[in-house]
Amino acid sequence: LLKENDQSLADYPDISLPDDSILTQISNTVLMQELSYDTQQENETHTELFASMNQDQKMVYHAVLQSVDKQSGQLFFVNAAGGTGKTYLYRTIIAKLRSTNKVVIPVASSGVAAL
Repeated sequence: LLKENDQSLADYPDISLPDDSILTQISNTVLMQELSYDTQQENETHTELFASMNQDQKMVYHAVLQSVDKQSGQLFFVNAAGGTGKTYLYRTIIAKLRSTNKVVIPVASSGVAAL
């Protein structure tokens, strides 16, 4: 709220400032969580999920992983009716990348998923 109003704790001299090391720790929470995944468990999850994917899911899966491997930064838009396996596909890709120590932070920019 302070940042939204162009203010900081430094604007309030009666309040002591937090220790810098604590601020660094707090700001890296998401990254720390990503780096703490059990890669063996993620690999097992990936193997289970991948085995039951359909051909369309596998096509997208391979395209995304190829983009990651080549660091080409492609943007993928997966559009399909509800219940067709989009979340299943995402979970499989995420598990594969995490099993190889990649940092994956899934986000939704619009629609019901963003809620």
